[in-house]
Amino acid sequence: MAQNQIRKGFFFYFGLLILFLVTLSLIFLVVLIFSPNKDFIGLRYFSYTNHSYISQTSGDEPVNIDYSTVKSIEIDCGYADVSLKKGNGDDASWRDGIHINNDAKGFTTAADAIDFTYNATLENGKLVVKLTEPTGFMYFSKNIKVVIYASANSNFLDGKELIVKTADDGNIFLGEALHANTIKSNGVTIAKADIKTEKGNIYVSSGLVFDNGKEGEEHKTVESLELYSGSGSINYRPGQQCADVLNIPKDCAVKLRTANGRIDFSAINGSDLIVECDNGSVRIDTLNLTGDCKVHSKQGNFTFKNATVGKLDFTTSENTMISPDIDILETLTGDLILSNATAGASPNVVINKVIGNVNIISTDGSLKIKDSIKGTLTVDGRAGSFSVEAGIANVEGQANFNIQLKNGHINLNLRDSINNNVNNNLATEKGNITLNMKSEAKFEAEATLFNGNKKTDKIQSSSSFASLNDNVLTVNGGTRTDGFVKLSTDENIKLNLVASF
Repeated sequence: MAQNQIRKGFFFYFGLLILFLVTLSLIFLVVLIFSPNKDFIGLRYFSYTNHSYISQTSGDEPVNIDYSTVKSIEIDCGYADVSLKKGNGDDASWRDGIHINNDAKGFTTAADAIDFTYNATLENGKLVVKLTEPTGFMYFSKNIKVVIYASANSNFLDGKELIVKTADDGNIFLGEALHANTIKSNGVTIAKADIKTEKGNIYVSSGLVFDNGKEGEEHKTVESLELYSGSGSINYRPGQQCADVLNIPKDCAVKLRTANGRIDFSAINGSDLIVECDNGSVRIDTLNLTGDCKVHSKQGNFTFKNATVGKLDFTTSENTMISPDIDILETLTGDLILSNATAGASPNVVINKVIGNVNIISTDGSLKIKDSIKGTLTVDGRAGSFSVEAGIANVEGQANFNIQLKNGHINLNLRDSINNNVNNNLATEKGNITLNMKSEAKFEAEATLFNGNKKTDKIQSSSSFASLNDNVLTVNGGTRTDGFVKLSTDENIKLNLVASF
């Protein structure tokens, strides 16, 4: 009985202590909140609600900024969002230039407290604005926005260079602010853009006009666009009733880069494109280029639905490639070129259909062409365990293949006849060679060991459609004139007759 009373008394006083501490904490919070930007018992509550228009440079002798003479604008900040925006005619109170809306709120320690400041310098036509944002251990709002603004009837941004760097998770909006419901203007056209964010996202929106469509001296286009996001995403954010398409002018150099983030576009049209991805992912549903797409990769995932290019070129990754996954879900129209010189590099390439040529040099990894290739297939995997599985479609006598491996397997689906090209060569030292074919595939094959000696053992046929005389295989009654291929391996050669693929 006495023990129960002692226990009840303990919890009663313990509860009073907790209630006292909570009440004391709430009092501290109230004092901090009602004394913003002041220190109290080692803490500070920072709170800002202001709008700034940058009309002068910073320093002891400020200079008025004439934005019409500014050639380059650079914004350097941390977690602030940066927006390149064209007015819609309903906001007459805004002027051409740089606006800062600061609504940041949160708690920080007095020792780590940083006041919000910005510094503007102008030299040789280059305007640089650097922000210092308040940091804390608890944020109620990180809402700081830098708006590079052009009014509805203004063209003051035409021909200017834009440089933006956000060192934290600041997002960058090129063309329209986030959640814009309508586009009432023709957008903005800048000359060049170099955009970088470490943790934020980059949105290329329909308010950014790559080509104003005008003639003569009024014709303005974006000359270069380089976008980099360390761990965020780069994508297109259209306005209402705007197609989700990034149309690049003919002479515009575009580079999309990410380290661990995501590049995501439904469609990109243009001439040339550079894509760099270390460990992130790239998804472009429709890639339509009159020129080449140069890809630099380490690992990462690359997914295209349909790609029409001169070349899909991975040769710039030769010394950096590790194990990227490259997937073309429907059709590649153009050439794929891939090479690597990194020990243990193992790219995995999966393509549904190729209308063009494929040229791969790799140590390890794999290539799979699900439907067919209508062009030349060249694979050099003699340094590792690369394997090949492909469908071959001989259209107008263009199906040529030269595959040389060390340990990998070769599996080809011959959809029709093959050429009598003496360079048709399938060689793997320690892997199997499997040919699946329909009755239309008439050809002659020479079977040898990998060192070139005649091979007559370990040759298997699913039926009598293929005959072996010495080391010469006659398939479906074909002769060397019908088509020829050289088969070289120390392992098995398998011939399978199939009704369909």
